[in-house]
Amino acid sequence: MPIWGRRSAPDAHARWVRARGIVVSGLRANPVVVLFDPDLIAALDDPGADLELETFGFDSLARLEFAVHLSAEHGIEVTAEEIERHRTLSDLTGLVASLL
Repeated sequence: MPIWGRRSAPDAHARWVRARGIVVSGLRANPVVVLFDPDLIAALDDPGADLELETFGFDSLARLEFAVHLSAEHGIEVTAEEIERHRTLSDLTGLVASLL
């Protein structure tokens, strides 16, 4: 692959940070995911936190709402089934980063 076609580490990190922001905003905007627990809210703000999405009440309806949010707010097309294969915050961030 030519050197101009490779993504540098800073580019990958910037994509990851952007993707994490998109994931967090999607979780906060999701009408199915209700965040009352201060520890869970703090985990969303901690870029190193990697919790199972089920911890946030992320079920099939929440995945569908998240897919709609990604499409409407960010122009990212992904299915609820694709989201289902990503069980943690980091996994979901990786999926979103790969689509940016």
